Amino acid sequence: MSFGFKEEQRESNGEVWDRLKFNAKTGIYTSTIFNKEEGQKESNEVNPDFKCYVDFAKTLKVGWADFSLETPSVATTGYGESVLDRPTPEHKEYVSFNLYNKELGMVNFGSSSKAVLIELGGLHDSYLSLEKEKGDLIPVVHFDGTKEIKFGKANKIQVPNVSIVDWRERPPTMLGQVEQVEEKKPEPVKAPEPDFDDDLDF
Repeated sequence: MSFGFKEEQRESNGEVWDRLKFNAKTGIYTSTIFNKEEGQKESNEVNPDFKCYVDFAKTLKVGWADFSLETPSVATTGYGESVLDRPTPEHKEYVSFNLYNKELGMVNFGSSSKAVLIELGGLHDSYLSLEKEKGDLIPVVHFDGTKEIKFGKANKIQVPNVSIVDWRERPPTMLGQVEQVEEKKPEPVKAPEPDFDDDLDF
């Protein structure tokens, strides 16, 4: 398994309350926006074809999660830090990181599906292969719908179809904090292709 998990191993992160979730059974993305002051949340289905900044460098966390509880139990640590022990046998390997585009805002995306983690692990490997070369730039990832695979005991399962399509400066909004900052349009690293510029008008 990628992300440095041990065979039987890896405080709630909480930097970003708003979430993007992926259901591996249905292939549906759901955005959940939290209103902390009113203690309410609003969930909406998200178009599965989108591009976004992904901040592996500052926000990638790995650990364990049990979402079967009324109050989910999540224990994570920063990628590359000491591996956490598995809290209970019911906890599954879990990975999360922040992503951002104009439509979603800044959200935390995570999964405990082994099949999804394999796809995200491949994406992270692509990031690591270019990380030093790209310096302070962060990847722009195309979530290009989903693909159906056979995995484990399940006959068929959906996983994100993801790839890095560009590298750009981290936008001010992606600070890994709950508080939002005034957004400023970053200077492009290079002249974007027309369709990319239309899709990601930051």
